[in-house]
Amino acid sequence: MPLKDVVDKIKEHVDIVEVIGSRVSLKKVGKNYKGLCPFHDDRNPSFYVNPELGVYHCFGCGASGDVIKFVQEYEKMSFVDALKYLGDLVGISVKLTGDAQDRFYQVNEEAAKIYHSLLPQSQTALNYLKQRGITEETIEEFQLGYAPNSDVILSRLGAKFGIDVLLKVGLVIRGQGRMYDRFRNRLMFPIYSPAGRVAGFGGRILGEGMPKYMNSPESPVYSKRNSLYSVFHSRKEILEKKSVILVEGYFDYLSMYQAGFKNVLASLGTSLTEQQTRLISRYAQKVYLFYDMDEAGKKASLRSMGLLIDRNVEIMLCSSSEGKDPDEILRKEGNEGIKSILSSSKGFIDVLLEDYSQKYDLKNPSDLTKVVNDFREILSRIRDGVKQEIYREKISRELMIKEELLMVRRKGGVERKEGVKLSPDVKLELALMASMLLNGYRDEDLSILDGFNFKLDVVSEFIKKAGEERVDSEEIVPNLPQPYRDEVYKMLINGVDPVGDVVRRLKLQRIQEKLEETARKIKEHEKRGEVVTTLLKIQDDLLREKLKILREG
Repeated sequence: MPLKDVVDKIKEHVDIVEVIGSRVSLKKVGKNYKGLCPFHDDRNPSFYVNPELGVYHCFGCGASGDVIKFVQEYEKMSFVDALKYLGDLVGISVKLTGDAQDRFYQVNEEAAKIYHSLLPQSQTALNYLKQRGITEETIEEFQLGYAPNSDVILSRLGAKFGIDVLLKVGLVIRGQGRMYDRFRNRLMFPIYSPAGRVAGFGGRILGEGMPKYMNSPESPVYSKRNSLYSVFHSRKEILEKKSVILVEGYFDYLSMYQAGFKNVLASLGTSLTEQQTRLISRYAQKVYLFYDMDEAGKKASLRSMGLLIDRNVEIMLCSSSEGKDPDEILRKEGNEGIKSILSSSKGFIDVLLEDYSQKYDLKNPSDLTKVVNDFREILSRIRDGVKQEIYREKISRELMIKEELLMVRRKGGVERKEGVKLSPDVKLELALMASMLLNGYRDEDLSILDGFNFKLDVVSEFIKKAGEERVDSEEIVPNLPQPYRDEVYKMLINGVDPVGDVVRRLKLQRIQEKLEETARKIKEHEKRGEVVTTLLKIQDDLLREKLKILREG
């Protein structure tokens, strides 16, 4: 099936409100939906979705597009991956080749199959997995594997994909005058993209050796700071529950997942990054931080809370009296142990209040001032005004200070450039474009416009294109220069008069311009004592034409 047909079929069957609404809280307003934009720090809803047109647009940052573009931008997927993801949602098979990144995914996927096929050959790896309580079903679902102490990837895939491809995805290394496999004698964890493709690997050493864990390097398809393990497997559950349990490593993740806590993600053994928090907030409204509860784990939790505060999510901190990690708790206490800890988790404000009370003497004015300033800064980063007020009241009560001391001045959402004011005649021409896109048009409408002198080149080009083929809003509007793009999207979202009405207004506008020009010329000629008979005839004809159009309307 040609690419255009695949795209059209997917856009026809996919509900854009359902797809976006599962990631962004939308409220119905008339025939549209609006919410906080997921692509910038939006404090006042400026993000609109029009289901009739199948488009979204943000009047804050200018983000716009169709459902495919949204999935690309939101999930950080390639165009092809976004098509495949949406196709899976509605049961449409997408088989496309030629994507620039496809070859990198392919080599990783073949490497994953090789590692997986070699797992039964390593009793050490199998024993370790059994010791950690990982079942055969989990091994199969996540395609866990084994990298032997040899150059198996280089020998099996080098000729097929080329050394350059293997180097770019980090499966092999060049050093000491030769090429060799990066992963050796390691238990292998494929790291999946949100679309379910193998983007990279994590490997745990079996036996002695350093580093204990090794991840793929940055590549055209893998970025450690942007990735979480494993969004692909857990996304559906997270979206349904609107919450995520964030753990530290592969085994914590796998143990939680196979125990039924499938709304879980892991940060690949590194400190949480700003990019990862952005990804988390796209799926969940509540985040349970479930790290190892030793001193290092507590510090990591506090660092993560600092990053998540900006993401408009509810932050909960999980802790156990013995400082155990989720994997250990499951093996010793079972599911009930995890449920107990999740239910007794504390909100981040409570955790910070406890932490500050231990670190500072809150009766000391100097210490109290520092704590108040810290909380004021934290509150300023909370996007939800209601939450901010609730937290402010709680903090003031606990610290026994006036709420006014915690008041913050809102900076608003995204910094906007000074708007360009559009003239009425420009707006009217853009209204014609919007009406044709929204309400449709007939050949008669185009014939009436034949030879019409438009002031905007983009409108002239649009009318010409519309005469040659049916036009689609998503082909036209995103390519308009600002501020025309915002104006057209505003009309598409709020509605615009039928094409015939807009054409009549355009004609009346042009006649009025000619009348004003003619009146100016008559005045100039009369001042010089010249005959104005011809100009008066023109003026009369224009008035008759204006009256005729008004009567027809």
